[in-house]
Parts: sequence; structure tokens; C-alpha cells
Amino acid sequence: MILHPDLYAAADAAFELGERAVFENMDVAKRFGKSVEDLALVLDHFPAAGFCLDVAHVWTNDPSLDLGHALIDAFAPRLRQLHVSGIEPDGTHRVTTQNDLSLYAPLLERCSRVPHVFETVRR
Repeated sequence: MILHPDLYAAADAAFELGERAVFENMDVAKRFGKSVEDLALVLDHFPAAGFCLDVAHVWTNDPSLDLGHALIDAFAPRLRQLHVSGIEPDGTHRVTTQNDLSLYAPLLERCSRVPHVFETVRR
């Protein structure tokens, strides 16, 4: 179950999920859950939980994608899922383009053995 750390960082119900709890990094619109430090606090609190890397959310916080590499470096053993989508700088999701996929390629390649979920919007 994918959880947003800004909503569930202290929720006792997440303990009951155990390994099924997977915390996702947040986009620029959120105040918490974007950085390695934020996610370390949450994942330290939930030692059985996993991590979901949302590459579009990374981009809204750091267009260089260095943040994505730092998140992978920090949480690779707990990485359970990758979310891929098109996104605007304000965090609004949109159709995923080939340009998005090319931009995200270095992160996608590092996570090639992790299940990918392609999130998109209907046209």
C-alpha cells in the first residue's frame, strides 16, 4: 500500500501494515516527505516499511534529478516500486511524454529490477 509520508508518518495504522506499507517521496506541493532526511525519519519509525520512488515528484523538487540518486542511494534496499508520470513544475500530473522518459532514464536504469507503475491522466 503506497502511503504519503506527510499524512501517515505518525499513524499507528501503518504499523499494522508491516511490509505492505510503502512510503512515497512527495512533490513540490507538499511540505514534508520530499528529502532524504524526511523519508529517513519516516522509514526509521516504520522499520518494516518500504520505499516508492516517484521520479516525477523528484523532478519537481530538483530538475537535476540529483535528489533521485540520493534517495536511491539511501533507500535502495527498501525500494519496492517506481512511479513514472508526466508532471508540471507545480506538481500537476499530465500525460507522460517521451521527453519525460528520456529525462528520467538515468533513474529508471538504476531501478530496472523494481516494478514500475506508469501513472497518467486520461485525455
